[in-house]
Amino acid sequence: MASFAGGVAQAGYVDRIRDLAPQRCLVVPVDVGKRTAVALVADHYGQIIVAPFEFDLTVSGAGKLVTTIAATRQRVGAESVRWASKPPGTTTKLSPPRYAATGSTWSS
Repeated sequence: MASFAGGVAQAGYVDRIRDLAPQRCLVVPVDVGKRTAVALVADHYGQIIVAPFEFDLTVSGAGKLVTTIAATRQRVGAESVRWASKPPGTTTKLSPPRYAATGSTWSS
């Protein structure tokens, strides 16, 4: 197996998406502030599918994020969704286990 800068987790992710079309793999960068966050949805080509949008760091705000991603995933027929945020210490409000049910992976 090849070595990856992201280690075993990155190697596993690459194995899962290796044969998927880049437009079927979505990435969701999340920029977390103190009370709100901003996210966008793009494909692996870098094409923005959902323009940047702001949401509150509350249960309803996180629901807006999950709903947006689920709708986009269905609309484009995405087979992979990867979320990412920095710094990891601020993502606890956004990464409860229920997000795993969306079929997404979280990278910090």
